[in-house]
Amino acid sequence: MSDTQRVAIVTGAAGGIGRALVKGLLDAGIRVAAVDRTRDGLVVIAGTAREQGKDAALLTIEADLSHEVAISDVVGQAHSHFGAIDILVNNAGIGQATLRPGNWQQPLRFWEVTADQWRQFIAVHTTAPLLLAQTVVPGMIERKWGRIVNVTTSLGTMIRSGSPTYGPSKAALEAFSAIMAKDLDGTGGCRMRPKGSPAGAFWRCIGIPPWHRRRRPRRPAPRWPGPASRRCRSSPPAVNNRTATAPSVRLAAE
Repeated sequence: MSDTQRVAIVTGAAGGIGRALVKGLLDAGIRVAAVDRTRDGLVVIAGTAREQGKDAALLTIEADLSHEVAISDVVGQAHSHFGAIDILVNNAGIGQATLRPGNWQQPLRFWEVTADQWRQFIAVHTTAPLLLAQTVVPGMIERKWGRIVNVTTSLGTMIRSGSPTYGPSKAALEAFSAIMAKDLDGTGGCRMRPKGSPAGAFWRCIGIPPWHRRRRPRRPAPRWPGPASRRCRSSPPAVNNRTATAPSVRLAAE
């Protein structure tokens, strides 16, 4: 990062991941607009920042991102308070348990989901990231610097029984993240990082190691047919572990 103090918008800021993101960004000297629909959670964040003497670098915004009108208000408040937006972290989410508290014991089936429930999950997990990105990206491209981070989930959660609204809406955000990275590649505003390269500076500044550096147990290599199949001269197919090792926090564009 340059010596210019950056400005970030973090949605879903009052939750566990959101609070860690806000704290890490503030610790790195980045000014943060923390967005959440939970007022009590925002009060806690503000109190923590005040205790650390960083309240001037924090703006809390109470907003429900399931309503499209909230998008322009969030960006407008952040821009008015801090100036241009350099970093967007789409972390806001709705848990499946909000529809059925005992979802683990009695999984919600897709035929039990109402149209309004479906629309709410899509609005927060997919539409809000789209609209927020559309609002801040032109400025990032103009300044030739910007970062967008979309928080998704694992493949197992996307297709798990009992997640008929959460899984598909997060899967849509995962696909959208890949498209965003391709569209932004070459614009000069945001640079796409290949899967194997460090997501480094951002994750270190928020105190979370990049996903590709986390220790994972080694998996045994798949067995290839022995001598009985040697008459087949073709090479063994490549094993693609991308799905198995897909990160739960995806760097959409950097």
